[in-house]
Amino acid sequence: MKRFRSYILPRLLLALSSLALLVSIFFLWLSMNAPLPSAAAICARLDRERYVSGSALIASGPIRYQDPDLPGTPRNTWWFVGKNSGTFQFYTLEKMWGFLWRSTDQSVRQAEFSPDSPAIFAQPMGTLFLGTDGVEFTLVVVSTDPSVVRVEARLAHMGIEEREDPQSVMDSRGVSPEFTQVSEGVWAAQGVVVPPSGERYSSLVIWCRGYDANGALICANPAQPLE
Repeated sequence: MKRFRSYILPRLLLALSSLALLVSIFFLWLSMNAPLPSAAAICARLDRERYVSGSALIASGPIRYQDPDLPGTPRNTWWFVGKNSGTFQFYTLEKMWGFLWRSTDQSVRQAEFSPDSPAIFAQPMGTLFLGTDGVEFTLVVVSTDPSVVRVEARLAHMGIEEREDPQSVMDSRGVSPEFTQVSEGVWAAQGVVVPPSGERYSSLVIWCRGYDANGALICANPAQPLE
């Protein structure tokens, strides 16, 4: 009994305390959305959750807002683009404590490409709701056509009735951001603010186009661009 109290019991309590500490750390890790020490590892895990394989990261960049001190504005968020044989994958990640990353995605973000689909696609990243001022985000445009060297886009919130004449909506309040090429086939525009529609129910509509070095239109989404 003396040996148990003086030798075995302290070591047993130490082992149980260590196990409890490890379990607590594990649940803390889960509560922080299971961060990992690299962005690539987080993106690979998101791919597995979406039953996607073979994606490779091709571009990334920080998400910056016009007023970073506004309450509720995300901090240290980055966008990433992955590509595999048939789709582009879009990820929004938060950088934590300098070396840990976690996902902030709330839904699947994916664009399929094929010979029958448009060779250009636009995806808002890091959407921040500004109340009556609309929404703000980083707009990422990707193209599968290697001859595209410049892109442009027009955006507007449109109500159901406004969709009957989308061209007039784009002409009256469409937003045309300035893009910077991030990598081959990927462009980004930061701090894009799109005002709300006059209707109660509306959705974001994006038109985008790609041009070659001579300024000729190569691709557009929708496929039949409106002037």
